[in-house]
Amino acid sequence: MARVARKNEYESIDSLLRRFKKAVDKDNVLDDYKKHEFYEKPSVARKKNKAAAVKRWKRKQIEMDKMPFELDVKP
Repeated sequence: MARVARKNEYESIDSLLRRFKKAVDKDNVLDDYKKHEFYEKPSVARKKNKAAAVKRWKRKQIEMDKMPFELDVKP
């Protein structure tokens, strides 16, 4: 979807450009462009997704190991 930034009556070009850049950044337009810049084979995409999942899992395990907690089990 195209982003449109309309200039207010007394708005400077700098503030208009700042608003436009913020809107584009918020919508992740550039990230989407970079993602689709080159074709990525499905096998490569699966490999990347799996690597990202492993990284998330390892990070979660490290955070869980750092948590000080006690199990309060009553027999």
